[in-house]
Amino acid sequence: MMDTQRGVVEKQSTPEVDVNSARKDTILLRDNVKKPNSALQVNADISCAVLLVFFALAIRLYKFTHPRHIVFDEIHFGKFAKLYLQRKYFFDVHPPLGKLLFAVVGHWTGLTGNEDFHFDRIGLEYPDSILLPILCMRLLSIVCGAMHVPLVFAILRTVHCQRHTALLGATLTLLDTALNTTARIITLDAMLILCILAAVWCHLIVTHRFERKSAAMPWQWWGWLTACGTWLGLAVSIKFVGLGAVAVIGVDTAFRLWDLLGDRHVAISAVGMHVLARILCLVVVPACIYVGVFAVHFAVANHSGPGDSFMSREFQSSLIGNGFHSSQGTLNGSKDIADAVPLAFGSVVTIRHMYGTPGWLTVHPHSDPTSPDASPAARWTGRFVPCVAGTRSDVEHTSETALAQSWALLPPDGHIAINASSGSPSELRHGSFVRLQHSASALLLAGPAVSVTRKPPYALRMIAPEPDGKLSVQDTGAAMWKIELLGQAENKIRVRTSLIRLTHVDTGHALQGTDEALVAVSAPVDGLKTPGTAVLEPREGKNYRVVLGANVMDISGGWHFDSLVVSRAGAHGQGAGADTHGAQRGDQAAPDTAGVATSTSQYCMPTLHSAATLLDKIVEVHAQSFARSADLAGSHQYGSRPSEWLFLHDGVSYYHHPCEPAAAGNGNGVSSEQESTPSTGLRCDKGAQIFLIGNIVGWWLASASVGVYFLLDFVYSSRRQRGCYEHAGDTEHVISTQGMDGGQSGCGVVCSVGFQRAGRVLALGWVVHYVPFFAMRRLLFLHHYLPALVFAHLLTALVLDHVLGSVGLSRGAGRAVCVGVAACIATGFVTLAPLSYGHAPLTPNEVDGLLLRSTWTPRREFYGKP
Repeated sequence: MMDTQRGVVEKQSTPEVDVNSARKDTILLRDNVKKPNSALQVNADISCAVLLVFFALAIRLYKFTHPRHIVFDEIHFGKFAKLYLQRKYFFDVHPPLGKLLFAVVGHWTGLTGNEDFHFDRIGLEYPDSILLPILCMRLLSIVCGAMHVPLVFAILRTVHCQRHTALLGATLTLLDTALNTTARIITLDAMLILCILAAVWCHLIVTHRFERKSAAMPWQWWGWLTACGTWLGLAVSIKFVGLGAVAVIGVDTAFRLWDLLGDRHVAISAVGMHVLARILCLVVVPACIYVGVFAVHFAVANHSGPGDSFMSREFQSSLIGNGFHSSQGTLNGSKDIADAVPLAFGSVVTIRHMYGTPGWLTVHPHSDPTSPDASPAARWTGRFVPCVAGTRSDVEHTSETALAQSWALLPPDGHIAINASSGSPSELRHGSFVRLQHSASALLLAGPAVSVTRKPPYALRMIAPEPDGKLSVQDTGAAMWKIELLGQAENKIRVRTSLIRLTHVDTGHALQGTDEALVAVSAPVDGLKTPGTAVLEPREGKNYRVVLGANVMDISGGWHFDSLVVSRAGAHGQGAGADTHGAQRGDQAAPDTAGVATSTSQYCMPTLHSAATLLDKIVEVHAQSFARSADLAGSHQYGSRPSEWLFLHDGVSYYHHPCEPAAAGNGNGVSSEQESTPSTGLRCDKGAQIFLIGNIVGWWLASASVGVYFLLDFVYSSRRQRGCYEHAGDTEHVISTQGMDGGQSGCGVVCSVGFQRAGRVLALGWVVHYVPFFAMRRLLFLHHYLPALVFAHLLTALVLDHVLGSVGLSRGAGRAVCVGVAACIATGFVTLAPLSYGHAPLTPNEVDGLLLRSTWTPRREFYGKP
């Protein structure tokens, strides 16, 4: 009862305040505050920003040439830069702007794409021939990372933090070891954070310097608004995480337009102009930049490459050198597609995997059969050979290579029947049953020979028919395959243009390619297991296993007949007709392929469809990106969940380089993206490593400050809801006068609305860059938290500025507090610097001394036994 009465008294004692008059009074009060010369203030801020850039570059550039090895994601982005310079198409889940910039820097500094260096393994040493381009690409990341520091300072000054608290916020960013580590290697994170901070700064300039006094739209206002939209477009074009900045600015803009609509002093036409301006600058401009970046990406990477197999036939037909490209020629110069490409029983073709790992179906002969009397079937096992750079036209076939990847499409009984009316074999259609006979070995591709109890996937095997083409009853169904067209209305099976599924008749499972690289192959036993015989893996790629998969609708079951080696159709049966039904055994000759072309280029067919448009390509790339991102699930030694990020539960190993003797190993580095088995040689008792871990002082302070901000925001909002105002100006959303002149405003109170309004933009930035990760099932690492961390640093400085002003500390006392906090942050940075730079070999005891939490797990396995 007393509480209720007290609340009534509070409300009665609070005068009714007119919103618009309060706004005018507050602006008048702010303008009457005695302030130092504004030019001096600006010059002082510029001087501080320049000094911050200098210190940031000094810290980020320190020994940036070390290590001279592939570190973490450099294995991907270095490879992408090389592929860009080769003009070859590749697929990646991130938008292309960051990768394009790395490629441009590499090109300007001498990278050609033809260097004999393959980004195969983390820890591989860069040769001298490409060291300069690699270091310049690192330098691009370093410059972007250094610019984070002055931008944090500028944002805090824009929301009227005092200069010493703004410098503290910049120091938090400057001396964070995680931000320092990621800015020193070739990754996208430094670029992304730069664009996000720049967009937020431009937005705050618009809202805090131009719109707080009037709704006018001067040319400077248009310039900052356009710059905001430009940075948003660049952020999203680097990583989809940039959409978080779009959400932050979009939500705050919507609230401000709503407030503007409620201002009776602003004409409705002016409100409409503000809405149109936001649409133009914050929607149209970023969208144009985003589409333009993809247009450049497709124009540069316009040749067939390792990303072909992820894309549709329409997309592939726009890639030069791809089998679907319309410039590849025709069969005998014919432009009549209907006459050129239908397949008939007896045709010899190559079979290409369409999605996931690209390659052609083949079998592998064993180099060391266990017995001279072993059957031919014991010398082969199913696999598929990867595409070299994703395109068949890149491979000049010898007769032997053509045979190893060629398959005869035989009728179920093995005998090719001639159609009396056409004088040629019957054409293949949707639902046709065939045998797949390997041209080089005369063996048939088959599934399990017996009914198996274990679950699929099943291994494949090769079986040999009798000389007359007959098979045992047991093997008849095992060697039978059903051809099914996917997503096409017509029934005819055509070379290159027909996407098919090959379904095994006995088991009902589809032939599927996998991403399991074969390191050893031998004859399968009853189609169940593959005991090992060593196989050398070619440098261009690996051999991957082909299986019978459980899900016939899986995308990995998509194939097409890539080239026509021998045609048996009457209209164009021009190769020497291979009598493939007479299967040979043992060392007898394989089917006659005399006259078969050693290059398939003259048999490449034009497509039955038009190439994909730019919009089609963008939509398809995004669909594939989201699908592949969802597939990045699993567990990892350094994987973590968002709940572990706030207080640095663990880090990520980016690189290690033990000082091993040359005979013991090659000094490979290992990061969270690649596991390796430690070498067995002798080891030194010291080793350098790069371990991604944040500055624990700044990190914990930032996490605590986020909680303090939300608590203060709740308290202030609750007080105003109950009619308790610190100042009449609290009834209107205006910026606090506290701190504008570097000290107190002179009004005798601290206005909480300005603190809340500025803080909500920064807090929303932290939320949208952190909370969505809880809904993701994909594998996550600590570096995914870095964009949110920067917003937490901004909130730390804002909260400290507000608290120092609220308790009435003098300017000198406030500076002393900031200096003390900065000293603690510097101590944390210096302590963890060896793990951030990776420049100093550490003993196990020295590593233990750096572990400020028992949950941190840097790599130790490369150390010798104590």
